[in-house]
Amino acid sequence: EAEDALRRTNEELEQWVAARTEELLESNRHLELEIGERRKVEKDLRRSEQELEQRVERRTRELATLLEISNAAALSKELAPFLERILELLDGVVGYDGATVYRLESDVLKAVVHRGPIPLDVVLQLHLPVERASLAHELLSTQKPISIPDVRADTPAAGALRQVAGELFDSLFGYVRAWLGLPLAV
Repeated sequence: EAEDALRRTNEELEQWVAARTEELLESNRHLELEIGERRKVEKDLRRSEQELEQRVERRTRELATLLEISNAAALSKELAPFLERILELLDGVVGYDGATVYRLESDVLKAVVHRGPIPLDVVLQLHLPVERASLAHELLSTQKPISIPDVRADTPAAGALRQVAGELFDSLFGYVRAWLGLPLAV
């Protein structure tokens, strides 16, 4: 009887150990999954932090540029040098191949300053009439930016830009891929 009791106790103990071992293995699997998920979350969090740091750095650079533009405006007595400084500063923030600031005189936009591959004396000769149904008219009348991501696309805005440039579009403005028009009001 003692041997049977010992055998039953031993079998019960082995069953209990086997059950407990299975519970521990299941707990380990859950912990390993949780550890994997936490590592993924930590990795995503680090990536998000890096992206946030980059955005903060970019925004800080933009704000510093705006502050420098504001200071230049306060110190400038002449328009052309001030506008040249703005184009120089914006290149550090936005990065562009060419930029021109035009001034509205009567119904014509005349170039005041320019930075880019086109020679300044050539740009200064360009005059853009502000006619109804033109890109310049829309820009000035709406006082809203016009963005053309692809100047060769089959869109009304891209077509209007090509029409304004006329025969000079491919020769003089061949380097242009995208275009942004911003109205400046004083």
